[in-house]
Amino acid sequence: MKFIVISLLVLFAFNTLYAQKDSLKTRDYKNGIQLYFLTTPELSYTRKLSKVSAIRLGLEAESSSDFRNYNRENRYFRDTTLSTFNYNGSEDQDRYKIRLSMVYNYYMPLDEKLRWYAGLGPYIGRDIYIFRDAYTSMQSDDISKANTDIKSWSLGISFNAGVEYDISERVALLAEYRYRAEKIEESKLSRNSNPTRKQYSEHEKKVSGSSWSLQRLRLALIFRL
Repeated sequence: MKFIVISLLVLFAFNTLYAQKDSLKTRDYKNGIQLYFLTTPELSYTRKLSKVSAIRLGLEAESSSDFRNYNRENRYFRDTTLSTFNYNGSEDQDRYKIRLSMVYNYYMPLDEKLRWYAGLGPYIGRDIYIFRDAYTSMQSDDISKANTDIKSWSLGISFNAGVEYDISERVALLAEYRYRAEKIEESKLSRNSNPTRKQYSEHEKKVSGSSWSLQRLRLALIFRL
């Protein structure tokens, strides 16, 4: 919400600054900056190659961190005997995601202010997920730890299609859908330990796969330079 408010304020400032220029002939701006919202945060730079084509370089970055304390009760039935185990613990999760992309866009003007476009290009991505769980048994005071690290590389191609609408000479609104196909190489390392009992285990897994996804509507403000 804060990003949207700031974007609207910037938009108002640009419209006020260039109000007089809007009545003049629009210049042929070669460069543009796109700020995306209502989706994964992204900043991209566009360089016009001709009146109907451009190259767009994009950077997507996203991160999150979660921490919680918990009390857990596990109940087991064996024959008619009920066993109850209680634990106190904490979980810590961190996620990081980054994408670098390059797209070639082709534009088709629909009127003076509205343009339809389609684009195609490659991208590379890096994802990191870190999970830490430590819990203590209330019955035996045993401390157990579970750690998981998942890291992946992705290489793919995206197809974008959308419209641009000129709000003023230097500011436009972009709306687009994006379809992605990618190849993923993932490694997962799990470690479990109980220092009290001097127990430790480790498991590593590597996965190769592919995915296809149609992503939700993306909106951006375009600032021409």
